[in-house]
Amino acid sequence: MNDYQHREPQISEREIERKYAKLEIKLADPNRINCYRCPNGHIRKTIDIHHGVTPMFLSCDICGTQSTSTFYNDVAPDIKPTYEWFVPSLSETKKFKRNAAMLDHIFNGGLELRKI
Repeated sequence: MNDYQHREPQISEREIERKYAKLEIKLADPNRINCYRCPNGHIRKTIDIHHGVTPMFLSCDICGTQSTSTFYNDVAPDIKPTYEWFVPSLSETKKFKRNAAMLDHIFNGGLELRKI
């Protein structure tokens, strides 16, 4: 790597452990369901497992366009959630040691998304 290439600083595992220990992890209301709708009408339905921050926009998992949150308005009551928002475990969080933006998101109450 030369001087002109940007390299994301790596955060030590000890620092991640220290910050993770300060997280307050609380379960979310079991009915905390959100939908993300893209311009083509595709809907991704999510459920919050933990209390935390989720994004307003996601990439559509069908067509790749930008989906917008319905702000926890369940616009597809006949569809079950296919993704869940959660606080990653300490070992999952350590995998982001080269991704300062994601660590900042997690340590400030942000949730991670996974397929159910």
